[in-house]
Amino acid sequence: MSIRLAVIVPALVLFGGEDFKDKNIKKISKTAESLVVAVRSKYVEREESGTGLFLCSDGHILTASEVVPDGSRDIRIYTKSGRIFHAEMEKHFKNLGVSVVKAKLEKFKLSKGPEFVYDELSVGELLYATGNSNNTLINDLQISVNRGYVCGTYTLDGTAMLSHYTGMVCEITASSDWRFRGAPVFTKYGAVIGMVTVNFHPARFMTCMIPSKVLKSVVDFHNELHEDVGKDTSDSDGELKFGLGFDIEEKEGSIFINNVVSGSHAQNIGLAKGQKLLQIGSKSICSKKQFDDIVGKLEKGIIYITVEDDGMKLECKLKIK
Repeated sequence: MSIRLAVIVPALVLFGGEDFKDKNIKKISKTAESLVVAVRSKYVEREESGTGLFLCSDGHILTASEVVPDGSRDIRIYTKSGRIFHAEMEKHFKNLGVSVVKAKLEKFKLSKGPEFVYDELSVGELLYATGNSNNTLINDLQISVNRGYVCGTYTLDGTAMLSHYTGMVCEITASSDWRFRGAPVFTKYGAVIGMVTVNFHPARFMTCMIPSKVLKSVVDFHNELHEDVGKDTSDSDGELKFGLGFDIEEKEGSIFINNVVSGSHAQNIGLAKGQKLLQIGSKSICSKKQFDDIVGKLEKGIIYITVEDDGMKLECKLKIK
């Protein structure tokens, strides 16, 4: 295996000063309670166990390929509420170290799917790994939320005993165990920035995650294959334009997303009421008239929308019809 970059964060940064009492833990824990699940499957003669992430309300879940290998059977999903659902393999991405499964949900509603960010990570950046440590979710206990700092990135070119993934990983100081494989890693704003892998360099012993930018093709696969625009709704400004799945309001010289259609592709990719709309494609949005003019010229297909959520810029890939 080759280390491309490895930088250790000074202990003073990790443990000192005002960061010691972390006010983000409660927010991250609340986000994780609705999105993070435990996953089990039977493969050959053994039982596999790990963590997964709801991608949207239709029951699709992202997890590590070691938790649900190709050819698995009896796939089970455990939620924080104590519910157990059976699932089937949707697609296995062996080279990326992940699987997407679909749970057969009954009387279970997910209010909002996760937001993904694909930013480059800097050494010293604070992240949060959340998952099924020590089978806490399977035992209907509190989801494990472990914070840690980015201490380096490197490229894995060999497999470990519990993982077949090779490629870029980001090393973080958050603690984890092997049931964290497939666990989402969140930014302090509650957006998904990566997924825990149990592969690691033999000379280094910290938690590794696959950055979300490596997994972007998996997220795009789900969004394009399973997008559900839903029905347009109306408000005082009339119908939602062009099947975008959301409408807007103008406040104090800025444009904000207002209503988002439940179950729409817009909701599945993380657009939500209150987010500030910055751009559609390369065009900046500063007024409702500007928004109407730009949307009126759009053609059906894929567009990129940039929003600001809690001070963080997010670029979302939206399919319109």
